[in-house]
Amino acid sequence: MLHTRLTPSELYTRVDLDARIEGSSGQELTGICFDALLGALSRAQMAAQRGNRYDAVSGLARAASVLGGLQRAVDMNAAMGDVLAEFYGSIALRVRDLIRAPSAADIAELRVDVADVAAAIVPQRARAELAITS
Repeated sequence: MLHTRLTPSELYTRVDLDARIEGSSGQELTGICFDALLGALSRAQMAAQRGNRYDAVSGLARAASVLGGLQRAVDMNAAMGDVLAEFYGSIALRVRDLIRAPSAADIAELRVDVADVAAAIVPQRARAELAITS
Protein backbone atom coordinates (compact mmCIF):
# COMPACT_ATOMS: atom_id res chain seq x y z
CA MET A 1 0.00 0.00 0.00
CA LEU A 2 1.34 3.42 -0.93
CA HIS A 3 1.47 6.45 1.32
CA THR A 4 -0.70 9.24 -0.03
CA ARG A 5 1.88 11.81 1.07
CA LEU A 6 4.69 10.50 -1.13
CA THR A 7 6.01 12.97 -3.66
CA PRO A 8 6.47 11.81 -7.25
CA SER A 9 10.23 11.71 -6.63
CA GLU A 10 9.84 9.51 -3.55
CA LEU A 11 7.44 7.24 -5.40
CA TYR A 12 9.85 6.88 -8.33
CA THR A 13 12.72 6.14 -5.94
CA ARG A 14 10.76 3.36 -4.27
CA VAL A 15 9.65 1.81 -7.53
CA ASP A 16 13.22 2.00 -8.86
CA LEU A 17 14.54 0.36 -5.69
CA ASP A 18 11.97 -2.44 -5.93
CA ALA A 19 12.90 -3.09 -9.56
CA ARG A 20 16.63 -3.15 -8.80
CA ILE A 21 16.10 -5.54 -5.88
CA GLU A 22 14.07 -7.94 -8.03
CA GLY A 23 16.94 -8.27 -10.51
CA SER A 24 19.80 -8.67 -8.06
CA SER A 25 21.38 -11.10 -5.65
CA GLY A 26 24.08 -11.24 -2.98
CA GLN A 27 26.66 -8.48 -3.20
CA GLU A 28 24.49 -6.50 -5.63
CA LEU A 29 21.63 -6.47 -3.15
CA THR A 30 23.90 -5.18 -0.39
CA GLY A 31 25.13 -2.45 -2.72
CA ILE A 32 21.58 -1.48 -3.64
CA CYS A 33 20.65 -1.25 0.04
CA PHE A 34 23.67 0.93 0.80
CA ASP A 35 22.77 3.13 -2.18
CA ALA A 36 19.25 3.51 -0.80
CA LEU A 37 20.51 4.17 2.74
CA LEU A 38 22.99 6.81 1.59
CA GLY A 39 20.39 8.38 -0.69
CA ALA A 40 17.84 8.61 2.13
CA LEU A 41 20.44 10.19 4.42
CA SER A 42 21.37 12.68 1.69
CA ARG A 43 17.74 13.69 1.20
CA ALA A 44 17.30 14.04 4.97
CA GLN A 45 20.44 16.17 5.20
CA MET A 46 19.32 18.51 2.42
CA ALA A 47 15.88 18.86 3.99
CA ALA A 48 17.42 19.61 7.39
CA GLN A 49 19.65 22.25 5.80
CA ARG A 50 16.52 23.89 4.35
CA GLY A 51 14.83 23.72 7.76
CA ASN A 52 12.20 21.30 6.45
CA ARG A 53 11.68 19.04 9.46
CA TYR A 54 8.94 16.94 7.83
CA ASP A 55 11.09 15.95 4.85
CA ALA A 56 14.16 15.44 7.06
CA VAL A 57 12.24 13.06 9.31
CA SER A 58 10.74 11.33 6.26
CA GLY A 59 14.23 10.75 4.82
CA LEU A 60 15.49 9.47 8.15
CA ALA A 61 12.50 7.13 8.48
CA ARG A 62 13.30 5.77 5.02
CA ALA A 63 16.93 5.31 6.09
CA ALA A 64 15.74 3.41 9.18
CA SER A 65 13.60 1.15 7.01
CA VAL A 66 16.47 0.32 4.65
CA LEU A 67 18.78 -0.18 7.60
CA GLY A 68 16.30 -2.65 9.07
CA GLY A 69 16.58 -4.69 5.88
CA LEU A 70 20.36 -4.67 6.12
CA GLN A 71 20.17 -5.73 9.76
CA ARG A 72 17.87 -8.66 8.97
CA ALA A 73 20.19 -9.80 6.17
CA VAL A 74 23.28 -10.21 8.36
CA ASP A 75 24.55 -13.78 8.44
CA MET A 76 25.46 -14.19 12.10
CA ASN A 77 27.48 -17.30 11.21
CA ALA A 78 29.78 -15.28 8.95
CA ALA A 79 33.20 -14.27 10.24
CA MET A 80 32.26 -10.61 10.70
CA GLY A 81 28.52 -11.10 11.22
CA ASP A 82 28.49 -9.98 14.84
CA VAL A 83 30.59 -6.89 14.09
CA LEU A 84 28.34 -5.91 11.21
CA ALA A 85 25.20 -6.45 13.32
CA GLU A 86 26.69 -4.23 16.05
CA PHE A 87 27.55 -1.53 13.50
CA TYR A 88 24.03 -1.57 12.05
CA GLY A 89 22.60 -1.40 15.58
CA SER A 90 24.67 1.67 16.42
CA ILE A 91 23.63 3.35 13.17
CA ALA A 92 19.98 2.54 13.93
CA LEU A 93 20.31 4.26 17.32
CA ARG A 94 21.83 7.34 15.70
CA VAL A 95 19.03 7.47 13.11
CA ARG A 96 16.38 7.22 15.86
CA ASP A 97 18.03 10.09 17.74
CA LEU A 98 18.11 12.16 14.55
CA ILE A 99 14.43 11.49 13.88
CA ARG A 100 13.68 13.18 17.20
CA ALA A 101 15.99 16.14 16.47
CA PRO A 102 17.18 16.32 12.84
CA SER A 103 20.49 18.13 12.45
CA ALA A 104 22.07 18.60 9.02
CA ALA A 105 25.58 18.41 10.49
CA ASP A 106 24.84 15.21 12.42
CA ILE A 107 23.15 13.62 9.40
CA ALA A 108 26.18 14.51 7.25
CA GLU A 109 28.49 12.91 9.81
CA LEU A 110 26.35 9.77 9.88
CA ARG A 111 26.30 9.63 6.08
CA VAL A 112 30.10 9.76 5.96
CA ASP A 113 30.34 6.95 8.55
CA VAL A 114 27.92 4.79 6.55
CA ALA A 115 29.74 5.58 3.29
CA ASP A 116 33.06 4.53 4.86
CA VAL A 117 31.67 1.12 5.80
CA ALA A 118 29.88 0.79 2.47
CA ALA A 119 33.18 1.50 0.71
CA ALA A 120 34.70 -1.47 2.51
CA ILE A 121 31.78 -3.77 1.74
CA VAL A 122 30.82 -2.59 -1.76
CA PRO A 123 33.64 -0.23 -2.82
CA GLN A 124 32.44 1.03 -6.22
CA ARG A 125 28.91 1.97 -5.09
CA ALA A 126 29.70 3.82 -1.87
CA ARG A 127 32.43 6.00 -3.37
CA ALA A 128 30.18 7.00 -6.25
CA GLU A 129 27.27 7.89 -3.94
CA LEU A 130 29.43 9.91 -1.57
CA ALA A 131 31.00 11.83 -4.47
CA ILE A 132 27.60 12.66 -5.95
CA THR A 133 26.03 13.90 -2.71
CA SER A 134 28.96 15.68 -1.06
